[in-house]
Amino acid sequence: MKSRLAKLFAISISIVLVALLLLLSQIQIADIITTLADIDPLYLIAGFLLYVCSYLFRALRFHILLNRDVGIRGLFSIVCVHNMMNNLLPARTGELSYMYLLKKVHNRSLEEGIATLTIARILDFITISLLFFSSALLIADVPATLTHVFSGIVACLALVVLFLFSLVYRREKCICTIESIAENLNLKRFRLTNYLLEKMSKTIDSIAVIRSRRVILSSFLLSFMIWCALYSMIAVVLKGMHLDLSITAIILGSTFSIFTNVLPIPSVGSFGIYEGAWTVAFMSLGVCKDSAVISGFGVHIISFMYFVLLGCYGILVMKREA
Repeated sequence: MKSRLAKLFAISISIVLVALLLLLSQIQIADIITTLADIDPLYLIAGFLLYVCSYLFRALRFHILLNRDVGIRGLFSIVCVHNMMNNLLPARTGELSYMYLLKKVHNRSLEEGIATLTIARILDFITISLLFFSSALLIADVPATLTHVFSGIVACLALVVLFLFSLVYRREKCICTIESIAENLNLKRFRLTNYLLEKMSKTIDSIAVIRSRRVILSSFLLSFMIWCALYSMIAVVLKGMHLDLSITAIILGSTFSIFTNVLPIPSVGSFGIYEGAWTVAFMSLGVCKDSAVISGFGVHIISFMYFVLLGCYGILVMKREA
């Protein structure tokens, strides 16, 4: 089993490196440096402020999902560190930092951490999908490359919504079904299985917080504001690179790169995969190859600097308050 995982990890790393080298072979690295150096600092500042706004909205959403028991200021520091770790560590392992920090700093249970993060990720997926579809409807001739993924996203969106509905309104049935499966497979004789079932039951109970219509509406509105801020940040940075695209094209194209962040790919900072998805999407929207590749690296590098800067801020604040 371990050897298979090691092989899979090695193959994934190889694919990432090949994608990165292939993209870099299409351009001059000096072009990326020149493009970044030529950006007016005002665009970088505006992009950073929009990025900070997305963090504030994330902190407020967690504040609401945690029944307003944890302060927004404390959650903002956690969001800063969590996002940095999630972007730096491979295969989405940085997600664990949110549960760890929530428990260590604010003494919240592991189940609450898992539940609130699960809800947040589901709301993010729903919001991104809706913005993606809305943008597609506003573009007259959607490229064939993008139309091919519509059915897949629709299917995933339907499954995600059904999953969320089941956890919130049919949680007892979900728990009974999972326990029944474990019993039929004779897994309940293991202590680890019983421990995991107990944690799962408490986590699903914690998810029931969004039964409140007010919590659902507030969390969804904040999710919309989070992604509007992030897409606006991308638009501002692209404007600074002198790449004029409509906001609908930006949402449609950059969503492909955003979806790659969901995949558990062993890549530091998602470099290679992010730019590959970005290049394919924007080239299908009519952007020339060089501009697509350079803008992909440019936006990614600037975003990288933003989350590292905010992550360091979060660490300093938590150390000072410890």
